[in-house]
Amino acid sequence: FNGTNVFAGTEGSGVLLSTDDGGSWTTVNNGFGKSYIVVSALAMSGTNLFAGVGGGGVFVSTNNGSSWIKPG
Repeated sequence: FNGTNVFAGTEGSGVLLSTDDGGSWTTVNNGFGKSYIVVSALAMSGTNLFAGVGGGGVFVSTNNGSSWIKPG
């Protein structure tokens, strides 16, 4: 959770975002670079959202999942 945003990591659809308590979901995968994405872990630290991506390492989003970068 981040405020009213709910995030879910999935096997195949990457990261999903709900802004209405799970009533509807949107994929927020811009920057992962794959069409089939396995997200095995999500973590928040302040305003940073981290995603552990199978075969891709760790990505971070600073804008609620709108875009992702691989720190390096």
